[in-house]
Amino acid sequence: MPSRFLAMRFLAMRLLAMRFLSIRSVTIRCVALALIHLTLVVAPTSAAATDKHASCDLLPDRERAKTLACLVSQRASLMDQIAQFKSAAKRPIYDADREAMVSARVEASTPHAHRTAALLFVQIQMDLAKVLQAAWIAQNNAPPPTTSLGALRERLNELGDAITSELVRLRTSGACRPPELAKALADALATLDAPVEDTTRRRYANMLASAACTDIDGSDGDSQACGLGGRGKSREHDPLCTITPRTGD
Repeated sequence: MPSRFLAMRFLAMRLLAMRFLSIRSVTIRCVALALIHLTLVVAPTSAAATDKHASCDLLPDRERAKTLACLVSQRASLMDQIAQFKSAAKRPIYDADREAMVSARVEASTPHAHRTAALLFVQIQMDLAKVLQAAWIAQNNAPPPTTSLGALRERLNELGDAITSELVRLRTSGACRPPELAKALADALATLDAPVEDTTRRRYANMLASAACTDIDGSDGDSQACGLGGRGKSREHDPLCTITPRTGD
């Protein structure tokens, strides 16, 4: 529970415990009870409204693809609110600085052997995010944000870290199989409340699964192959390196 609600609850309990809180202190009593009600009822409701999906189950290795797919769907589910902020501020959907920061965060937190797959995976997620945002803005009916842009991006950072960690676990467990992961991702994205076609959801599910299970591991001396800033053997014609554009909406 946020600290402000804990502070409110503490204040309420102090008010109730005050010696002068007698039958005549009706106003103070009402204020105290109202504060307690706010911390017990309103605070959890607000938290739930901010996060549409409370959590993703951590499943055994053989079902770990479902956990990863759940996290990807959670991230995608926030794009309606991001779209609202960008539309209101007249900002472009594609934000090169933001994407560079997200990629750098993934690169810094991923073991070398899995870095290229993780970078491909996050880039496809960002491309999907642009598609979702464009769809919401085109319809002009995205639900209003329930929190600030800063809080949304912090949540995206948290989900991004969880996605990267789960991707590495899936790859190291030996259970990263594209058909199974593609199905799990397609099922998770199918539940997404967004104005995009099912074919688009399945296409991105397939691309994400291919990227996640790729055997490109940066062993040529660089962790950022496929035009992600790498050195060594060029992979610019590899299908995995051209699955989605890196710029535009």
